[in-house]
Amino acid sequence: MGVHLIIYLACTLFFLGNDFFFVLGAPDHATFTLFEFTYRVLIVAVLFSLPTLQHLHDCGTSYRPNFLQAGDSIIAPTVLIIGLFLVEQSISYQFGIERYFEFPPPDSFVLFLLDITLGLALVSFSETLVSVVLPLRMIQEYRLSGWWMMLVASLLFGLSHWSRGPTTMVAATLANIYFFWIAKQRRSVGAVLIVHYLVDLYFFGSQGFVLMDNRPS
Repeated sequence: MGVHLIIYLACTLFFLGNDFFFVLGAPDHATFTLFEFTYRVLIVAVLFSLPTLQHLHDCGTSYRPNFLQAGDSIIAPTVLIIGLFLVEQSISYQFGIERYFEFPPPDSFVLFLLDITLGLALVSFSETLVSVVLPLRMIQEYRLSGWWMMLVASLLFGLSHWSRGPTTMVAATLANIYFFWIAKQRRSVGAVLIVHYLVDLYFFGSQGFVLMDNRPS
């Protein structure tokens, strides 16, 4: 079993299991943020220490964003994925689908700003490395079927959002399939990182500001 597959399975199992800490522990915002920062920094550091993940040219893509085609590779995907999750939220609300975990309301504006800047950047980087970059590397290394690897990786990415309910799992699966398409067709994992960050910023940033405004004085 190769090192990429071992690391992929370990990270995926961790992503699947870490929400139990949130669901069972119900941490406050400071504890939640500290835990998120710690494990995501470790994941990024370990993965990016591998020489094979520091470049992706032999996988037909790169970390460089293609700003000359920003409309097709960044703006349009961001709008489409935001729309996908807005539809998901509407369906979830319409049918009263239970979410097992809601993100804790921020109790510090400074910590909240750190969370939606560095924190969401770490989320984007760690999840893209695990759910897009590692599968692309395994496709190239083990001569796997690209479509099957993309589907399996996207399903596992969706499953890792189980604490947010079944509609979120479906939306996350579809979003990761789109991330693969951007990485391969637009030849830019960098664009995936930006799109992932902007989508998270839209939802978690706006949600956080609402929760901050609704805090008891």
